[in-house]
Amino acid sequence: MKPFAVLAFLLAACATVDPGPPWLVDAIDDSRQAHKPLVVEIYTTWCGPCKTFEAKVLPDPRVQEALSNVVFVRYDAERGRGRDAAQRCSVRAYPTFLGIDKAGRIRLLKKGTEATADEFLRFLEETRRVLGRPPA
Repeated sequence: MKPFAVLAFLLAACATVDPGPPWLVDAIDDSRQAHKPLVVEIYTTWCGPCKTFEAKVLPDPRVQEALSNVVFVRYDAERGRGRDAAQRCSVRAYPTFLGIDKAGRIRLLKKGTEATADEFLRFLEETRRVLGRPPA
């Protein structure tokens, strides 16, 4: 293979790789620019309650609708940018949900999850109320 062909192949491969979630500081900036509250979930792949959230709460149509009114970022605490976010936010229990203001301060924190969407929906509403941004 010619050097230019190898370079083109490598560039194409890199362009199709999902970089994962943004750095936490970029998520804060995205939230600020969108004029929406930032809600962060920090989870691990081995955590039972995290799996419950992903399987039973996250797919709920009411949750999906509510998430359209916030900037929602999920971080795996054991990988890449998620490791950095978990460390910066001093997260040690999973899942942990954070409501972060436009200055990057954690204003709300919720540890754990329930098997239904109701508690998470209350957390999202409280996040919008505390962060002073009306629901869209």
